Amino acid sequence: MNKAGACLWEVRQATSDTARATLLVLPHAGGAAQNYAAWADWFPDDLCIIAAQYPGRASRAREPAQADLHRLVDELLDALDGHEEPLHVFGHSMGSYVGFELCWRRQLAGRPPAVLFASGAVPPHRLQPYPAPGVEISDEHLMELMDTCNGIPDTLLNSPDLLGLALETLRADLELVNNYSYGEPGRRLRIPIVALGGDRDALVPGAEIDRWRELSAAECASHLIPGEHFYYHGDMAGFAATVSTHLASVSGERKE
Repeated sequence: MNKAGACLWEVRQATSDTARATLLVLPHAGGAAQNYAAWADWFPDDLCIIAAQYPGRASRAREPAQADLHRLVDELLDALDGHEEPLHVFGHSMGSYVGFELCWRRQLAGRPPAVLFASGAVPPHRLQPYPAPGVEISDEHLMELMDTCNGIPDTLLNSPDLLGLALETLRADLELVNNYSYGEPGRRLRIPIVALGGDRDALVPGAEIDRWRELSAAECASHLIPGEHFYYHGDMAGFAATVSTHLASVSGERKE
């Protein structure tokens, strides 16, 4: 993975002569750009893939974590300012909210992305804080959340220092999500939203996935894929094929 800027990392440059488009990947709470490095092996060669690197982790570990989602979006918008190719935005979990606001801001500026892939997330106009408002986010809350999402890796359980760092990052991101508000009702994108989720996701009921279409005036789609919160880990080939089909469809519409 090559560094493309403080907050953007190249997962993979397009390996064909001309890049058709760019897929911007926005990580989940507690996640880093490196979590998506393997995606380089699964998508078409003419697609450039970049991932956001949020402050407070990996190469940006010395920076304070961001508590305001809109400031996180500000930073990404600045980094993408000179981007010319069609932009496709994919956000997982917390990244879906970053993605929605980024698409909204670019739409207001007259430069909307081609599509938003919203994955593993309740739509922002239906988001409820966790834990309940006024309740301190304890280590127990965070451990329960990690266990519900994907289990807690043995590498963390066997290393108190690593576990402490992981909990600190996750706590900061959960506070960021809890501080975020969809805002004025009625905000809708003019681009398609493709919503995806796991059919056994204990955090996001399947019915919520389809309600992302309420946030777009364009034709939208939703897919429930076998799996839990990180459903794509179970069948990366099938997941990438689903995303690639929508990428090709959107690219074809832009050419017409």
